[in-house]
Amino acid sequence: DLQIEHVKAKIDTGALTSALHAYFLEPFIKRRRRWVRFGVHHYQSHNRTNSICEVPVTDESCSGYV
Repeated sequence: DLQIEHVKAKIDTGALTSALHAYFLEPFIKRRRRWVRFGVHHYQSHNRTNSICEVPVTDESCSGYV
């Protein structure tokens, strides 16, 4: 759904949820709904290949990291 052709990932087959590392998060309102825009690097430590994604907010969680 994010239209990302390639992204390096680690898969935990026993996990109930997944996470994606984003290098910025920008919440915004679109059509009276909450959305978030974020950047994703396709390869670890490779800043030249990236995608900017926009998706509706479906859930929120706090990992404890700032």
